[in-house]
Amino acid sequence: MQPVRFLLPLAVVVTTALPAAAQEDQLFRRSIPYFDHTLTVEVATPAAGTLRLLRAGRSTIEVAARAPNGIAGVGIGGLTGDRLRLDAAGSGRVEYLVVVPENIHVRVQLPRQDWALPAPAEPSSTFTWPGAVDPGFAGSISGTRTGDQLYLLHTAATAPDEVLVQDLAAVRRLAVRTGGDAFELQTSRPLTATPGTSRRIAIQAAGEPLDIVIIVPAGTQNFTLRVPEGVAFAIVNGEAEVNCAPATSQVLGDGRRWVDLTPSGGRLDCRASGRVPAPTPIPAGKRGQPGDR
Repeated sequence: MQPVRFLLPLAVVVTTALPAAAQEDQLFRRSIPYFDHTLTVEVATPAAGTLRLLRAGRSTIEVAARAPNGIAGVGIGGLTGDRLRLDAAGSGRVEYLVVVPENIHVRVQLPRQDWALPAPAEPSSTFTWPGAVDPGFAGSISGTRTGDQLYLLHTAATAPDEVLVQDLAAVRRLAVRTGGDAFELQTSRPLTATPGTSRRIAIQAAGEPLDIVIIVPAGTQNFTLRVPEGVAFAIVNGEAEVNCAPATSQVLGDGRRWVDLTPSGGRLDCRASGRVPAPTPIPAGKRGQPGDR
């Protein structure tokens, strides 16, 4: 097997690929030494596919890919050599299995996504995307903790001042992930946000239980997640606080915070924030869709 070679400090792209006929049962494998603390996995293939991300071990990235009737490829690139690029040519649906070191911060950028999103902290997570024949699909993410797909409800470069979840009766899990590249509002089934201003988004959840995941960009100074019982989570002058229970909160090594609130009986037990002012009513006649500027 020909080893992967690196040239430092120059920014280089190292790419390896084998024709399908030369792969064992059409399975492509590569092992890449890796010593950085962050990694972006960029999926560039036009084909539909699945990425399975595992966290295990140290200092090595292991990649296995299956590209039926095509060629799979993988490369390390980017200005600082921290992007793992996955591609395939002449293939139908492609499958990638990527094992990354446990102690690094991973982001994933799927085809036709403008930003890389933080990968779940779980030991195993799955990402799926359609082929280029399905324009407008933003991709979906599922983690092993719930096994549910997450659908992109709203995205913006910066976070709004407030997200209001108007009813918790149908909410199974309300999660906040700080440290993202952009603001993302994701749900485990398709949902519609109610009209509001560009700085305030309201969500009305009904029907079967669902998960709501809110990704807040790194560097956000002020943000509020409000539920009927009060302020569930807030960032005030860059400092995060959790005010409701039941909840679990983790602070990762790079300062990111992962919060999971799990309503019981359709409600959370909340204490007064003391740092977040009362909500500002949406003025009549100035209502618009979330994200309007």
